[in-house]
Amino acid sequence: MQQSVSPFTVGPFIPGYDQTETPQVTTFVRPQDGVQTGNIVESGAAGVAAAVASSRSAFRKFKSSTIHDRMALLKQASDALRGAAPD
Repeated sequence: MQQSVSPFTVGPFIPGYDQTETPQVTTFVRPQDGVQTGNIVESGAAGVAAAVASSRSAFRKFKSSTIHDRMALLKQASDALRGAAPD
């Protein structure tokens, strides 16, 4: 029996990046039945450059932080993900 699926769309999560070029979209299809389950918006060369710049900035900011500070940030991220997940 085929279930109804509401496809999701995911784009880049890059601080300070605004997708201005026409995006390329990759479609996810379940191989067992061919149902489209989602789309991912590719960021292209500009998005890759923005991601690299963002990661360099984050590294400079956090490279001297203590292990305690890093653990606290990971816990905050974990709590946020758990809070956003459906039951």
